[in-house]
Amino acid sequence: MAAMQGQVKYILPGHGRTMVSPTFLTKLRDAFLSMRDPNTPYTKGEDRRRYEFDGFAALVKDPPE
Repeated sequence: MAAMQGQVKYILPGHGRTMVSPTFLTKLRDAFLSMRDPNTPYTKGEDRRRYEFDGFAALVKDPPE
């Protein structure tokens, strides 16, 4: 997705601001890579993890044990 940022004018995310810059795709890629690292801090919820990033957060289901 990050490679596509030069091909789009704006992004319409499902939550939060109405439109974001295509550079958000790079931030999103970096966030996904960070969430794969077990050392990345997160807040534990009920069967969920909340990761905070620069300007947005990601709420994901706990991985299977």
